[in-house]
Amino acid sequence: RPIFAIRRTARGEITLQAGQSKNANVAWSHRKRGPYMPTPLLYGGKVYVLGNGGIFTIYELGSGKEFSRGRIPHRAFGFSASPVATNGRIYLPGEDGLVFELEAGKENKLIAVHEMGEPLMATPALSEGIMYLRGKSHLFALDEGSNDSKLKLSNDSRLRIEGKKDTFERVILKHREKFFLLARVVPWALALWLVHSLNGMD
Repeated sequence: RPIFAIRRTARGEITLQAGQSKNANVAWSHRKRGPYMPTPLLYGGKVYVLGNGGIFTIYELGSGKEFSRGRIPHRAFGFSASPVATNGRIYLPGEDGLVFELEAGKENKLIAVHEMGEPLMATPALSEGIMYLRGKSHLFALDEGSNDSKLKLSNDSRLRIEGKKDTFERVILKHREKFFLLARVVPWALALWLVHSLNGMD
């Protein structure tokens, strides 16, 4: 699967001819380097590409120059969710139930691995310093600066807190009605609902 960087000004026929890697409409491209499920992440002038099998590649946004390429040390399963970024960190949720935290930059620098305890297949949503992760059975809300604190929304609509209580007090108070309503939304719609409800579709 290839990956193409298409210029915003692209119009009409943009197909590359044999032997070409770029043209007037395509800034750059790489053959057999595109992901199957995860969407590439554009952050800080770089393109972060995560393959289903855990191959993580970093490119320069403007030129397509490859800075680094390596494998994320996941377990038996791969990646379906797309990477997200905030505050100079890249987060990669995996189907093994692990969230890999990397430093944003040219190098593939792993900082920490967070164990969530259940498969993660949906792309996280970021809102007001909180990362929302949809697992197989729970919705997790991770507060910035508190790696081990979790807010779980159980299937029976009861809120359950693990970790520091004050970490999520403001989240519960502000979004109490939304969280209880969220428990009744079908699982596949959770990520879309969060983005729409908490971010206001800015």
